[in-house]
This record gives sequence, C-alpha cells and structure tokens, in this order.
Amino acid sequence: MYPYYNNFGWFGILGLADIIRLAIFILIVVLIFRWIGGHHHWHGHDHDVTPLDILKERYAKGDITKKEYEDMKRDLND
Repeated sequence: MYPYYNNFGWFGILGLADIIRLAIFILIVVLIFRWIGGHHHWHGHDHDVTPLDILKERYAKGDITKKEYEDMKRDLND
C-alpha cells in the first residue's frame, strides 16, 4: 500500500534527500534571523565598548575610587 514506508517510520516516507533539504532550509532560516536580529547581542558583550568606557562604568558603580580611576585613565592614555 505504501511502497516507500519501511522500518524507518516517517523518515522512510520522506526519504534522506527530503530530510537534508529540510535541515538546510531550517539552517538558512536560523541564519537569516540571526543576521537580521544582530547576532552580537546573543553573546552578551558589545564590540564597540572601549576600555575607557569600562573604566567609567566601574567608577560609576563605585568599584574603584577617584584616584584609582584617574591613575587607570592616565595609564590608558599613555
């Protein structure tokens, strides 16, 4: 009745070529969404942040004192 149906279940009906085409299609869709959405946001860091920006942020949070901030800023500018 179903000549393509064998012991592989639904995969027997679809065929290996169909499964490969479906996998390639899904991969392309995922890559398009990552490209449109900006994949760098998924990594948890921004590539445009400079060391001075990080230093300013640490000072603003209170992680370092004003003297430490000025010393580190001077080191960055050297």
